[in-house]
Amino acid sequence: MRPLLLSAAVLLTTFSSLLQPIEGLAHLNHPKRTASPLSADGVSDPLWPPTTLHPWPGLAGIKHAFFFGDSYTTLKYDVNAAPHPSIANPLGLPYPGLPTSNGPNWVSYLTYHHNSSTILSFALAFGGATISRPLIPPFEGYIWDLDQQLSYWGGRLCNGKWYNWKRESSLAFFWFGINDVWRSWEKGGQREGGLEELYARVLDKYQEGWERVRKCGVGAMLVLNVPPIDLSPSGLKLVPAQRAKLKAAVELFNAMLASKLAGYKTGMTLITDGVGMHVFSVNAHKLFSDVIVHKDRWGFEEAERQCKYFEAYKKGADVKLSEEGVDERCSPKEAARWVWRDGLHPMSRVHWIVASGVAWTLG
Repeated sequence: MRPLLLSAAVLLTTFSSLLQPIEGLAHLNHPKRTASPLSADGVSDPLWPPTTLHPWPGLAGIKHAFFFGDSYTTLKYDVNAAPHPSIANPLGLPYPGLPTSNGPNWVSYLTYHHNSSTILSFALAFGGATISRPLIPPFEGYIWDLDQQLSYWGGRLCNGKWYNWKRESSLAFFWFGINDVWRSWEKGGQREGGLEELYARVLDKYQEGWERVRKCGVGAMLVLNVPPIDLSPSGLKLVPAQRAKLKAAVELFNAMLASKLAGYKTGMTLITDGVGMHVFSVNAHKLFSDVIVHKDRWGFEEAERQCKYFEAYKKGADVKLSEEGVDERCSPKEAARWVWRDGLHPMSRVHWIVASGVAWTLG
């Protein structure tokens, strides 16, 4: 039996050949870090350290982190309801919160396991979220898009309100795009200008969100791109022609996101308020692709089907997997061997790998 978590030696070998900058950012002239305990090459590099900005302190220097995104990031934390993040309870929730995975997600792992200092983490992400409701509506009206998440956050925390956080020790995370692509790829060709015009407008809104965070006093941000959802169980259920369109939409969104990040870097040198922001990126698409294609290397056994164990046990603990027609390898004991919990959401072990890459990127 393979261990549930890869050893540091295996991670070093695997990450060194895998983790690269987001496509389109590698050509930028920015300083390289020295090798980390995880890898000789990074998931991505900081785009630049602005001369007007404090030196990057590394993950160990971060005291407050703010997470915006969708179901891959949500823990169902409510900034207007106690308890709140504290040294004794860094998430403000009973560990590991309420993630969509079968255990801790990357936010919980980063907060509790992949750092050497205490980080108070505010997980403001909302399951099903898109970047801009007017452009790509979420599947339900109650779901908060990026603008709503930022408004919810800003009323209590902007500019160090409430927790008295500081620019030099604060960091914002953004992981959007999964729902944007999933809810747009099929009808994109029916729009004037197609998906490219739509994604250009969506990414303009994304950049507006980055700017709101910068102007609120956050000293750094990290953006993750869209995983290969065409290789998810839901994606694999599509007929080949549909799956090809979905794959193309993912690649288009990620390419345009890379370009937007590069442009944001260039524009940062022209800001008039003199306050820059460290920018990092993680190539989640490449990381997920490697986990799926080379599942054995990562200690997984099943990367195409979803683990229906969870669906079976919604009916009660006395339900037997065999009665539900569920693969018996996907039992409570063996569930960690699967990549996907359901059609679009990964298992906790995948989140652990993502958190490892994020931690390395931040140094």
